[in-house]
Amino acid sequence: MSILEQAPSLVAGLILMDTNIGADTEAARQKRLDAAIRADSGDTSTVLGMAETMTSRETRQDRADVYEDVKRRLAEVRPDSLAWIQRAMAGRPDRRPLIDSFDGPLTLIRGLEDAACTADMMSDLANRYRGAASVHTIPGAGHFTALEKPRELADLL
Repeated sequence: MSILEQAPSLVAGLILMDTNIGADTEAARQKRLDAAIRADSGDTSTVLGMAETMTSRETRQDRADVYEDVKRRLAEVRPDSLAWIQRAMAGRPDRRPLIDSFDGPLTLIRGLEDAACTADMMSDLANRYRGAASVHTIPGAGHFTALEKPRELADLL
């Protein structure tokens, strides 16, 4: 979104997948800052539950390889990395207004069970866009659509 903001002529089209380009609410921002403080002292436990909450039921039940891979990746997050990521996300600006003036093709993709990128968020972006956004929801995916449903995602792209 920074490229779109700083050099819009370089962006011919835009695909937003499993993402929230809005700023955090104050409560979400504070939760991220608290997680960063915990990570500063070596505690990365705040991300460990995300394998459960950010993947789909189908992934957890029928795709053990993917679910275990997500758990492994989260367990390997270094404390300094987690602290940086959480602070960066807590401080991100609201980028939704960039969609208001964007005139290239816009594709919005989310997993049906993505709690972090809700259908309402995608609807908001589609409604802000001047043209007709291509909006897709992939069943059986949570927040990690590329890992959970790679074939379905590839077919869309």
